[in-house]
Amino acid sequence: MKLHLYGLALLIAAGCTEKAQPEAAPTADQSKPRVITVDPGLVAAGRIGVTRAELRPVSGYVVATGQVEAPPDSAAAVTSPITARVREIVVRRGDAVKKGDRLAVLDAGEIARVRADHARAKSRRIHAERVLAQEEKLDAEKATSARAVSDAKSAVDVARADERAAASLLSSFGAAGGAQLVLKAPIDGVVVAVDGVVGAPVEVTTPLFRLVDTTRLQIRADVPENDADHVPEGASATLSIGGKPIACAAKVESHAPNVDATTRTVPFRIRLGEKCGDFHAGAFVDVAIERAADGGRKLVSLSRDSVVSVDEVPMVFVAGAPGEFEPRSVRVAEWAGPRVFLENGVRDGESVVDRGALLLKGELMRSRLE
Repeated sequence: MKLHLYGLALLIAAGCTEKAQPEAAPTADQSKPRVITVDPGLVAAGRIGVTRAELRPVSGYVVATGQVEAPPDSAAAVTSPITARVREIVVRRGDAVKKGDRLAVLDAGEIARVRADHARAKSRRIHAERVLAQEEKLDAEKATSARAVSDAKSAVDVARADERAAASLLSSFGAAGGAQLVLKAPIDGVVVAVDGVVGAPVEVTTPLFRLVDTTRLQIRADVPENDADHVPEGASATLSIGGKPIACAAKVESHAPNVDATTRTVPFRIRLGEKCGDFHAGAFVDVAIERAADGGRKLVSLSRDSVVSVDEVPMVFVAGAPGEFEPRSVRVAEWAGPRVFLENGVRDGESVVDRGALLLKGELMRSRLE
């Protein structure tokens, strides 16, 4: 009996000893966050780009369709002032020109007629000035009448006016030698259209060239009338083409207080920043205009392209050592046009991938299969 009790005590003591043993500490590999490693050359080549997370007031965006256009004083349609025929075209589409550069040479019989009118007016002016000089000399000798002197002065004035008119007409035509006239660029810009060919007739109302000063392009954003009151002048705007954001500063400059009867939109003028790059006149862009902040509440904000969905979980990739990126799940507070506001997952100032996040998502999915 005593032997059985002693054995039972040993078993209980052994069990207590096993329970008292601490659990094994996690290994260093288990405590480290998972990291996606890629070739650093992808970053150097621009396929992967990072941005710094910012603490921003939560704000919404007004989304509108925009179109690139030139202000009225930075575009020009060049036409012939008279009916003519194309003799030579000097420029081609895409050429950059300065104000006063030759664009084309035209043959025009009308030029010869105006030249003849100018020559006749000049001859009449010279003759009238001689007659006036004679009348004034006779008047000094009391050998003519005051009326004769007055008539001579009137004849000089008429002849001079006719000569000035003919000379001004020749100048406005851009007349060269003979019956030719030269069309010149009225502004600095780029030739975006050439509609004439050598030998073709040209009418007064037919534009031969269209020039645009591409350094002064702007955006016309057509904002739905219900959202127009939420767009303050001076507000920041984000531009994108085909869903790809353009990294440049743009601001609302002004708007026309008028609603288009067909589209029910209000046109706003968006001024492009210095680093917006080259745009093409007439191109369509998507415009997201920042609205007033929501009560001063601040959250970490990123580009919308920074967040990808992995198994229906919003996720970002935080940059670490060169070529290393840590995938992190985040909680989205608000999707706001081109930006997203996060409740957690990223701290202010951390570097997060905003270009190439889908590439890293693919690498993450492949690593799970290994």
